[in-house]
Amino acid sequence: MAENFATKKKKTFLFGTYPQRREFDEDLIRRLNEKAGALPTEKNAENWTPYPFYYKDLLKRYCWHIDLTEGDRKYRGVYFTEWRPILTCDDGYLTTRNGNRLNLTAQNDNGYDKKTIYWFRYDPIKWFVLFHGDELALLLSSRILSSNDYFHAKKQDDVEVLMQCGPIDANSYCACDLRDFLLSHFYKEAFTEEERKRIVKADVVNDEQSTFPSDRKYRVGCKKNPYACVNTEDSLFALSLEEVTDKFVGFEADLASEDPLRQKMPTDYAQAMGAKTILDDCVFKGYGLWWLRSPEKDSEVKARFVMPDGSIQKDNGLVYRTDFGVVPALWIKLKQ
Repeated sequence: MAENFATKKKKTFLFGTYPQRREFDEDLIRRLNEKAGALPTEKNAENWTPYPFYYKDLLKRYCWHIDLTEGDRKYRGVYFTEWRPILTCDDGYLTTRNGNRLNLTAQNDNGYDKKTIYWFRYDPIKWFVLFHGDELALLLSSRILSSNDYFHAKKQDDVEVLMQCGPIDANSYCACDLRDFLLSHFYKEAFTEEERKRIVKADVVNDEQSTFPSDRKYRVGCKKNPYACVNTEDSLFALSLEEVTDKFVGFEADLASEDPLRQKMPTDYAQAMGAKTILDDCVFKGYGLWWLRSPEKDSEVKARFVMPDGSIQKDNGLVYRTDFGVVPALWIKLKQ
């Protein structure tokens, strides 16, 4: 009998490690701080690595990380001198009519302050098994693991990228920051060399159909999507709108449905990176928003995303928002 992958109780799988839980042990924090040495500055990173974060449309060194081991456990330290703006074109503040400056950053809302070192444990990544055959399995992270802009500007104007890809927009997945984060940063940081051998490069479909719901019943009124782009071949990827409404692997077909499988909670580390989190005392407290790879069909600066309740929205999905979460997906070999 064929396995029913649409069951609500998904199998889980531990694979790779990534910074997740915040460390609170004061003695351990003291030892890690001593190992980390001098604090980084914009002109001298010391032993730290700057994040490629934007501030007022420009790459700026204001947030750094360092990876250290203590005993048999690996930790990541995070330090920033400015809060990460919700919009890459911003400085993270709103000036009111009376001249007051209000902070508009999720890092601050999540309880992370400037000029303080925070430490996070590298923990095993828990994945939901969306589908598996005899040799391969499709995995989706059970948590929001970080936050990132989809693309840092309103227009794709990188000459080299345009020469390689042709006419593309800010919400073209093939050349976006979200894809680059997954392939250039997360892939290298989350998996060992042996684990990478198990990851299968997938044909990632970015055509027009992938930007619409899987069930034809919910495609009524869907217009053509001029922002669909070329397919890619990737080891990691964000899900498309078509994939995240696929009943075969267990998702709800209705975009408005409060789908439990689509509901994701940010890790402590993701919150430190600026992932927007519901903090109000309600049924979805602790849940966040996360990017899909599909462009919105009505605007070149918007992409699809999932709400904390598991529904899928299009409004306010501005590509240069930094507070939407990253939920990776990948195919792996079940046998080495």
